[in-house]
Amino acid sequence: MKPSIFLLSLVVFCQCVPAQVASSARVSSEDGGPVYITIDGQEKQIAPLGYKAWVIDDGHLVAYSSKGSGGFESEGQTVYLYNVKTGLLRRIFSAKFEITNVQRAESASGKVAYLVSMEDGGLGATHIAVVDPPRGRVFHEDSASFAAVEKGRFTVNWYKDEDWARLASHAEVQPTKSKQFDLDEVLKPKPAPKNTRNPG
Repeated sequence: MKPSIFLLSLVVFCQCVPAQVASSARVSSEDGGPVYITIDGQEKQIAPLGYKAWVIDDGHLVAYSSKGSGGFESEGQTVYLYNVKTGLLRRIFSAKFEITNVQRAESASGKVAYLVSMEDGGLGATHIAVVDPPRGRVFHEDSASFAAVEKGRFTVNWYKDEDWARLASHAEVQPTKSKQFDLDEVLKPKPAPKNTRNPG
């Protein structure tokens, strides 16, 4: 085969190979069960136990929550990231609450983070965290929720304990405080604390 024909065949072959991306993800039972993803119309199990699953990063990654430890009646859960192309799985976050949502966010400089929402089974309050994949949790707030995520920024709303029952019934509740954060600033490494202990 001539080199030009070989290269043309290789290009055609590469264009015909479907990208390894997930179009959907599901957990087999609302009470927890195997986690399945769909790739090119075919379903595949990626974990024996999960509670919720989310397709993120345009289908290149799937996040799912699984059993953790601690919290009200041991409701703590852990977030795992599954790489659809490589099949690699890694734990990125653990909490003493139920994980209710995981979403991808990108800073103005192009850094990627994951915004995790949680809920406790006692009060019913929501809690939030920002996870930097290489370093883990870099930001968290209790009794708060993500109000908006856009253009490298996210807005957090805080609520009082007595507000959560009303929010659960979908009533309109004004937050006690609202603040916008720059994701690049949140992801910026914090300086190590100075050693204030006297020498000797």
